[in-house]
Amino acid sequence: RRVWQGIRLNGDAFEYTGRGKELFIGFLLALVVLGLPFLLIVFAVQFLGPMIAPLLILPLYVFIFWLCGFGVFTAYRYMASRTTWRGIRFQLGGSAVNFGWKYLGVLLLSGITFGWYAPAGERALAESIWHELRFGNRKFRFYMGKAEREGVYGAFALGWCLTVIPYL
Repeated sequence: RRVWQGIRLNGDAFEYTGRGKELFIGFLLALVVLGLPFLLIVFAVQFLGPMIAPLLILPLYVFIFWLCGFGVFTAYRYMASRTTWRGIRFQLGGSAVNFGWKYLGVLLLSGITFGWYAPAGERALAESIWHELRFGNRKFRFYMGKAEREGVYGAFALGWCLTVIPYL
């Protein structure tokens, strides 16, 4: 709430209407719904032996990375639905499931290209969030062409080289 109250647009502050209780219940729910199955799979891998382990662990890793994207989208959706400005609420449409797959694809392509796809992938993910965001009944617009005109690869290449070369 304090952060949103410090952000002003045309003299009016944003308002966060969420409650800590909602976040805590969501955390407990995620802990039970996700934590227990993960523990069961980890214990199953230890008891079933090394031949079965890859059949259980590989899908688990894919699911975890997909779940990260799903979680990012649902966090944005929650934050948007609990934010108002001048009494008008924001809302985020779209599918968290589809965003999770897109997020997984960006991670995969970034890994294959040693991180060089990351800036383009981040723009694609941002487009899918901003394109679905609404303020009341008005849609936000995200222009990929304008975003692509911003040169980020020079700074990215410098940071990549200054990280990789000392590492090697």
